[in-house]
Amino acid sequence: MVTGTINNLTLSRIMIVDDDPSSSLLVEKYLDSGGFITFSFDNPALALEEFKNSRFDMVITDIQMKSFNGFELLEHLRQVNADIPVVMMTDSEDTQLAIRAIRAGANDYLLKPISKTLLLNTIERLLQHARLQNTNRQYMQKLREREQYLNRQLRLARKIHRAIIPNQLPSSDKVTFSLCYEPCDEIGGDFIHVRRPGNQDLIGVLLADISGHGIPAALLAAMLKNIVAEIDAVSPGMHEFMIEFDNRVSKNFPFGQFIAASYLEFDLKNNQLNYIQANIEPFFIVHTNGEVDEILSGKGLIGLSHLHKNDPRFPVFSTSLKKGDLVLAHSDGLTEAWNKSGKSILGAKELKKWLPKLAGMSAVDALNSVHGELINFAGASDFEDDLTILVAEIK
Repeated sequence: MVTGTINNLTLSRIMIVDDDPSSSLLVEKYLDSGGFITFSFDNPALALEEFKNSRFDMVITDIQMKSFNGFELLEHLRQVNADIPVVMMTDSEDTQLAIRAIRAGANDYLLKPISKTLLLNTIERLLQHARLQNTNRQYMQKLREREQYLNRQLRLARKIHRAIIPNQLPSSDKVTFSLCYEPCDEIGGDFIHVRRPGNQDLIGVLLADISGHGIPAALLAAMLKNIVAEIDAVSPGMHEFMIEFDNRVSKNFPFGQFIAASYLEFDLKNNQLNYIQANIEPFFIVHTNGEVDEILSGKGLIGLSHLHKNDPRFPVFSTSLKKGDLVLAHSDGLTEAWNKSGKSILGAKELKKWLPKLAGMSAVDALNSVHGELINFAGASDFEDDLTILVAEIK
């Protein structure tokens, strides 16, 4: 027998499976009075077929039935819908039967003759719990979909950002470069720009470390791409480039954002390195005899020109280079890496101790050596800040 009664109070659809007509009618009467939509079946097989083809919010089933019992029905119901609340009922007072029902996956167990109050309280409690679970599942599904969307966007942003960073620098028979760039997030805020200011014997490399990291820093790095391209169009010298670079960053960057930068210009004709250090980490020159020169930074952050109006802005310094010398420049992601215990950072002093053994190495081998030492120091290959390491080998 199948019946249906609609009440606008809840509209929850409840299946009743019992081959005892008097028991089934009593349960149906109680549920109708509570405002539920009821569907009664005296045949478990027919009930199962209907369950497969229709939506139900709960099933109430007797345990002892002629065709197959409630435990078999419960097993089939769970195969169709693992989350449907199921209440089992019986006129047996055997407590082991109740334990078996719960262990089989029933949400509750009622003893006949059914109490109206207990039945309605049980139904409302289980339906409310099921709705909460369903709401939570929907919320988690939306979160997963949102996460998948954001991850796709981040992967695309990473590709775009990596396109801003050169894969390799323009080596020649007089100098070769090796570059490592590893953002701490999917995308980062370190920036590399190569200049050939109207003279093939000059190779300029700008290493810029934008404050912060992640998406905001990466967006600012994309902005820098346009800024340096516009400045390059008029091909200024080092000092003029940095002055204009500072002016434009100060004008276009959000308030409080700034850049630490190192501008290295390799004069291949005169075997000379010209440089401007704008509040960035010191760079190093490793000589073939193992001696290491540490080139300290100058004053002045890019983008905060209003703070150093009375200071000389970005003076150019020079030092000679010899065959076999290695020049190592980096962002603070190297010297501010934490050790395995998380108690101290690397620092320039400790980094300098790694460098004498680089003497005589190629740019690639030297970079790999420093990177390997860093991983050993940190105990991991992912770091808390964007990491850029540049090594130039003078030939």
